[in-house]
Amino acid sequence: MKLISDIGGTYIRIAQILDGAPAHVERYKANDFPDLTDALQQYCKEHNIEAHGEIAIAAAGYEENGLWKITNNPDWVINPTNLANAGWRIPRIINDFEAGTYSLPVLQSDSKTTLKTGVEKSLSLCILGAGTGLGLGYYHLPNIFQKTHGGHIPIAGFNDEHDNTINDIRATLDRTVVFEDIVSGPGLQNLRAMYDDEKASRLFHEFLGIFSATVLVTGHAYGGLYLTGGVITSLYESNDFDFERFNRALCFDAADCVKQDIADTPIHLITDPYPALRGLIHAQSLSDY
Repeated sequence: MKLISDIGGTYIRIAQILDGAPAHVERYKANDFPDLTDALQQYCKEHNIEAHGEIAIAAAGYEENGLWKITNNPDWVINPTNLANAGWRIPRIINDFEAGTYSLPVLQSDSKTTLKTGVEKSLSLCILGAGTGLGLGYYHLPNIFQKTHGGHIPIAGFNDEHDNTINDIRATLDRTVVFEDIVSGPGLQNLRAMYDDEKASRLFHEFLGIFSATVLVTGHAYGGLYLTGGVITSLYESNDFDFERFNRALCFDAADCVKQDIADTPIHLITDPYPALRGLIHAQSLSDY
């Protein structure tokens, strides 16, 4: 049996591959299982398939001493040895937003909503998403797929209110404040705990715009900005995504050439619920996987 899995800080998604697409997708809470081996056993039991074979994995984490640790769920570890002992072959584990970049070349028109049309001024695109954490990856045409630690860029603001917000967040931490501390699900919860809902929403969208501008300029990714992640998707589906405020922060008062390139960048919301799974399938079809 050949399976694919996308593992985030909160949820595990496991699927089979049917006609080149994710099929029979199940979503589990990571903390309901001690490790991936048990989650796979549950999936296979539910679908009446043998609990061994090949599993391609995208994970929101990093490799350390032979283990893959989940950044925003330190109690959860992927142990390749345990998986191998249970009969699972692992061709490779990649970052979840690296998998997301692999989805961009194969993303269908009905799997995205265009929030702003524009001109594709470069051969670099970026995908970013706010969920349990803040992920970022770049796709440089024709075939370079780049993972990053983008959500951990030190945060910056545009005005005194932004600076005060960063200081309020800093008071709750013992380290430098990064974008993920505000532009994520937990970050939005932090804002709502400190301010009223209107101010929290406004600040979230403004910092999302600042982050997006930062990564577009840094990666010269004027070929397209692709938004994803549970927080952004939920806000959009509930009509609470403030695109106007986000776009104002995105198109900040920069040098004329930078301002124009950002303003011309197309912006899309990925509506495909499983871009990392779709990206894993595409990655496996390439010789560099």
